[in-house]
Amino acid sequence: MAAFLLSAVFLVSPLKAQVTVGARTPSNSTLEVVKLPSGSATPDGIMAPQISGDDLKAKDGKYGANQNDVLVYVTAPVTVASTKTVNVKKAGYYYYDAAKGVWIAVASGNEDWFYMPSFNLPLDVTSYNLYDEYVRQFTKAGNTQFFSSDGTAATVTDAGPHPVSDITFFVTAYSANVIMVTGIDPDGTLHYLPTSDVVPDGSFINIIFKVK
Repeated sequence: MAAFLLSAVFLVSPLKAQVTVGARTPSNSTLEVVKLPSGSATPDGIMAPQISGDDLKAKDGKYGANQNDVLVYVTAPVTVASTKTVNVKKAGYYYYDAAKGVWIAVASGNEDWFYMPSFNLPLDVTSYNLYDEYVRQFTKAGNTQFFSSDGTAATVTDAGPHPVSDITFFVTAYSANVIMVTGIDPDGTLHYLPTSDVVPDGSFINIIFKVK
């Protein structure tokens, strides 16, 4: 009877040749998925469950201590975030941190940010687009001062500059004896008022780009 039941299980749920457990002896890890034969029509890789941010939020109650470190791929950001989905702001891989009770984007921690590259802020105007300057410096096209050690890179990062819609702009400190910052627009336009015609040595402005 036991043998009959075991056979029935295999008939209902046939084993898939694309996934191999314990492919090598001794095993290299608890679970090992190896490359498929060269002639296989099936692409290699492992796919996590794909779910929208809203559907993930709807399942908030299902994630607790026993789901620590579970991995999903979010296909679209959550519309109105809950406490657990507050970081689900774009498509990508997320894991559940049970201790904090929140989903965290893989490879970026809670947030991703960087300082804007150095530039000279003109004092003969009262606004300047920070995003345009960032794109100009991160892109080879039209930038005669752009050089790369490999000689082939067209952008500083492989994916190119972030879209302006993905960035929140911050000014955290500046030389108040030179300018007075009055605001930043969502498109990266910095508004300011020059307070002096003289720029002392050491004058500065700290600008941070946070990726949403």
